[in-house]
Amino acid sequence: MRVRAVAGALALTVVSLAGCSGQADGGHKGSNGNPLNPFHQAKPLAKLSVPAAYDAGEGWDTALGSVPKQAANVPVVAVPGAGGVASIQGAANGYTTIVRAADTGRIKWSSAPWEIPTPSDSESSQTPGVTVVDQEGREYVVTYAQGVRRKDALHDGTAVVSLAVYAADGQGTSVKPLRQIDLPIEGELAVRVSAYGGRVLVGLGNMVDSGMYPARAYAVNVVTGQSTAYNHPDDLLSQCGQADCAGGRVITATPEGPLVGVTTEALAWWATGSATLCARAVPSGPAS
Repeated sequence: MRVRAVAGALALTVVSLAGCSGQADGGHKGSNGNPLNPFHQAKPLAKLSVPAAYDAGEGWDTALGSVPKQAANVPVVAVPGAGGVASIQGAANGYTTIVRAADTGRIKWSSAPWEIPTPSDSESSQTPGVTVVDQEGREYVVTYAQGVRRKDALHDGTAVVSLAVYAADGQGTSVKPLRQIDLPIEGELAVRVSAYGGRVLVGLGNMVDSGMYPARAYAVNVVTGQSTAYNHPDDLLSQCGQADCAGGRVITATPEGPLVGVTTEALAWWATGSATLCARAVPSGPAS
């Protein structure tokens, strides 16, 4: 799977292994020969240079719509358990999540338009994104966006990161989310969403100053909708003893608790003489 920028828009192109074949939307065409699927791009978006094992003449592609060139989130992700590819598309009254079969491009299911929070800055790079998490033996597609809820002439509203959770093996059209989760935030923070450890991790903070892992984070259980805020990761590193463990970061969230990493000169000198990442699993429990 390959995602590339095209004149301010994004396009998703999937090529097949040589010898395989497939049509972008199951081969259904109208009387004029054009695909009935409105999201299908009839003409190839571009020629690709691919390894010899792949056939650039097979596979499928589709336009993902207009996305700012500096967008922080790419609106597409693989859904391995469902054998699909999830993407989000702008709609007249929100954003639609679409999951396609990875081999043919056929739409497996699509959501009802989801109304995202109102962006606080029209020039912001914090565009909606999508990720996948496997929790308790089931796969979920999670669409997320940052902005303000409940703002009107009398109220300033609340800044949030909003998550819409869908079952990856959904069916049909106009699928509604299993739940929507709003996480309160302060100010216009950069947001990084990941799902590597069995829980969704929403990192908050300026990554220019904080590095790859922001200083604060939420761990989210998409099954229950519950979230845990980690505003002071250093407090989770009591195992450090007398060592200087300032600057801790929650790297990923697991069912057993957060994985916290810290780079310290004291440990680095003892370990290798250079900066060393010391990661420790922290049991679940209250966090500050």
